[in-house]
Amino acid sequence: MKIKKISSKVLSLGTPRLDKIESIKQNTQSIKDKFYKKFNIQKSKKIFFYMSHSQAPEFGIELHKKNFEALQEVIKDKSYQLVIKLHPSESQKLFDEVFISEKENIILLPKEENLYHSIVSSTICASAYSTTLVEAMCFEKPTLQMNLAKIEELPDYSIKEGCVSVQKMEELILILQQVDFKDEINRQNIYVNSYFDNLGNSAESILRYIGKQND
Repeated sequence: MKIKKISSKVLSLGTPRLDKIESIKQNTQSIKDKFYKKFNIQKSKKIFFYMSHSQAPEFGIELHKKNFEALQEVIKDKSYQLVIKLHPSESQKLFDEVFISEKENIILLPKEENLYHSIVSSTICASAYSTTLVEAMCFEKPTLQMNLAKIEELPDYSIKEGCVSVQKMEELILILQQVDFKDEINRQNIYVNSYFDNLGNSAESILRYIGKQND
């Protein structure tokens, strides 16, 4: 715009599609109760929710394969229920290859299942890299960026602030043993507050700005 000498003003007014986060937060308990009932999850279990996207071509299948293999540690922990949601365009091929005898201990969500309802019903959320990590942080859920393949070029959501980086099995085991995530959530909130404006009411902010321009 500067090169073309076009008069412009860039405003950070937020993302309207994330406005529903606040209303979902207010109905957390009701959504969680329905989720547990729908998938027959014991109320005593904590949910470890992994958001998969092995269809993404950027970093090859090894990253997703190693992450899936690491999730077998979650299955061993009897206090957790492992829940996995595949990306809508993702094949079940890798899931079937890695999880052979463990399938009966995993809840594989239907692809049409509401992502936000799955996040808000969970105790811990995890993924390799994607906007789902950011969305989980917006819900103030302890969020793990799992990179067991230790790929250096992976987009990082945890360098200065943000989610928890997990690159070793030992790190995942420690997280599963953890009870209080206050420090991690405070760190995530710094990330969210740094990069999101008007979270929960961005549509109102945009309409308010448009209205001012028309006065």
